[in-house]
Amino acid sequence: PLLRIALFRKRSFAGGVPIAMLFMASYASFLFLLAIYLQVGLGFSPLHSGAVYTPAAIGFFLTSLTAPRLVPLLGRNVLTVGYVVAALGLLATAATVHAAGTHLVGWELAPTLFVAGLGQGLGMSPLVGTIIAGLEPDEAGAGAGVVTTTLQMGNVLGVAGGGLLFFTLLGSGHAGASYADAFAIALPACAVLLLIAAGLVHRLPLTPFEAQNALIERLPGWAAGYAYSMFLMTGGRVGDQMFGDVLSRVSERRMRRTEQAPEDPGEFFAFHFDAQSEDDGWLTYLVREGLGYGANPIPHEAERLPVIRAQVEEIRRRQAEGLFSADVSPDLLRMLGFALASYPRMLPQITRMTTGKDAEDPEFIREWEAFLRWIGDRLHAHEHTPPDTPET
Repeated sequence: PLLRIALFRKRSFAGGVPIAMLFMASYASFLFLLAIYLQVGLGFSPLHSGAVYTPAAIGFFLTSLTAPRLVPLLGRNVLTVGYVVAALGLLATAATVHAAGTHLVGWELAPTLFVAGLGQGLGMSPLVGTIIAGLEPDEAGAGAGVVTTTLQMGNVLGVAGGGLLFFTLLGSGHAGASYADAFAIALPACAVLLLIAAGLVHRLPLTPFEAQNALIERLPGWAAGYAYSMFLMTGGRVGDQMFGDVLSRVSERRMRRTEQAPEDPGEFFAFHFDAQSEDDGWLTYLVREGLGYGANPIPHEAERLPVIRAQVEEIRRRQAEGLFSADVSPDLLRMLGFALASYPRMLPQITRMTTGKDAEDPEFIREWEAFLRWIGDRLHAHEHTPPDTPET
């Protein structure tokens, strides 16, 4: 089936899908109505109209990149703030148009459109992740597909509904003043949709996944956060080039570590664990990717295989030099190294519940590194005891 009806039994998902519909209907209607008003009502050229949109685009761009950093602090309230701010921006835009009429100069809309763009960016970036946060991991893909389809439906309905309202209000009027009046009345309807969406966000049930949003994670930088979020949200259809750039930097960093890792087995694991602190965003992506793809082929697999092979060769070379026991599989030993180095940061909640300490707590880091050195020392070839030889 294309649609898993069982998803709507989850209150968080069933309550979140209408939010996506309302937001996109408001956003699409706003874009459409403003273009009609500027180009037909005021006679602006397409280029001039595009320049008027620029403040809204800048505001959207800024907050869509800031939202990932706000989600861990505000949770779903990022959406509420975004929709309220966007609604205020749209109402202020309508008031400006109503006051200026046919004498409007494009730059007069810059402050209000900038505010609207700020709110729209906050309301879009964490939207999909917030809605599917209450689903089980194996349901996340189907849930994201439903939300993405809902956004497209909202787009269509927003243009159709906004256009119907606008041209109904316009009637037979053709003067610039008629377009200004129709726009000033129709645009607040877009703001009302956003305020309804904000109310629905407030009514969403809390989920155990809310602190760790399914798509917007606490990534090390805005570029990585944007790339991972867009790539996951759209199944690789959007953000592929940026994801490829980020992957290239991650691969380069991990290849460099392969060359820099200490020779001593005891320090080998501790070094890789300490270096993993640079890859929190990448590790989070790997968890979500594993849940989504399982053992199936993954995006950009060919570009990622050389790093894996180099890490295995890293073990094999040390075995040849007598640093690791020769009877240990280099493949499995590298997997062990990855697990030991990555586990606390990939599953910080388990680390906290098991040890009572945060994965980034300096005391825990010292204890874990000491544990890794102990394991590395036991795997050292000179201390290896064959299975059939009793310990002395």
